[in-house]
Formats: sequence, C-alpha cells, structure tokens
Amino acid sequence: MNQTARHLHVQKYLPGNNHRATFCECRIGNCKLQNLLRRLREYKMLQHSQKGLSLTELLISILVTAIIFSALIFIYEIIYRNYEHGLRLIKLYEDVNNSNYLAHYIRAADPIETLDSGYIHLSYNNDTVYLYLYNENDTYPNPLYNQATYKLKVLEQDTFIYGEGKIISSNLRPPPLSYFSYADAKSDVNIRLTFNNNDDTIVIRKTLNVRNY
Repeated sequence: MNQTARHLHVQKYLPGNNHRATFCECRIGNCKLQNLLRRLREYKMLQHSQKGLSLTELLISILVTAIIFSALIFIYEIIYRNYEHGLRLIKLYEDVNNSNYLAHYIRAADPIETLDSGYIHLSYNNDTVYLYLYNENDTYPNPLYNQATYKLKVLEQDTFIYGEGKIISSNLRPPPLSYFSYADAKSDVNIRLTFNNNDDTIVIRKTLNVRNY
C-alpha cells in the first residue's frame, strides 16, 4: 500500500514511463537515508560532548594533583629550612664578630686586675671595665658556668653588679675548661669561646698579648 502510494505520488509530479518514476523514487529514498545518517551523526556528537569523566579518569586526575601538591610542599619546606639556617648562621657570625671587642679591651688593658674562668677585671683608658659571662639562671657570686648558653657582657663602672652592662655576644656555650686563662706569662691571656646556634658551632681560640702589662 505504501509502495503504491509513493509510486503514484511520483507519477503525479513526473509523468512518463515506469523507469523514470522508479529512478525518482530511489532519489527520494536516498535523500531520506542521508537525512537519517546525518541525524545519527549529530546524535553521536551530542552524546560525546555530554560525556562525563569515568571513575578511572577521576582517580587518575586526583592522583596527579596529589603528586604535584606533594612536590610543591616538599620544595617549599626545603627552601624554608635553608632560609632559617641562613638566618641562624648570620646571627652566629654576628656574635663571633662582636667578640672582637673582647680582644680589643684585653690588648689595650693597663693592666688586668683579676681573671678567672668567666670573668675579667681590667683598667682601660683609666676606666674600670668588667668582661664577664652572664646567664640569669646562674649563681652569683662564684657562678658554676653549667647553663646551656651564656651572654658576653661588658660593664664600664667602678662597682661590679652581676647582670648589668652591654651585651657583646650571645649564644656562648661553656667550654670544657674555661673561657679565660693566663698563658705562660700573665702578659698573655688565652681565650676559648664556643658559639652555638642549633646544629651550627664555631669555636674561637686566641692568645692575646696585654700591651701595657
């Protein structure tokens, strides 16, 4: 029934022999087939464009993101540790350089009045000067020098008061024997200072000659 109706429809617009009508009917059928294929392609493209991530793709994306963030955190920690270590070294070298004031006072002393393991009493430009190691938790008089760290202080006044004076250096650790001692002659003074800041340590050993002894 449908084939007859379609054939009659073709004959209505294209009168002639049956061969002509059949050819036109085939052309109409091809157009419909191409139309259908085009719509199928559009539907597949639409499906592809609306396709989401699969579970495997999602897990891989999360894994890659986690690896990248872990690497960034690791690099940041290394940079931060190096930065803090650099700051500690700068402070340590500042303390070492400031200890040169100690050598200046000893060389120019006239003369040294008293010297023990952590205390020097001398005259400098007709002024009384005290160079000593200080820790607020240490005993006085007769400190034991058994605290973790000490500060090197200079006090320029006639009367010695433990805790007063200007800080020359910090981060000093008590040495095995003493900070200050006389060499073979009292005109020579041995200095042994150990500076420590966390894992960084600098040890200074000097023998200073008192010029005005």
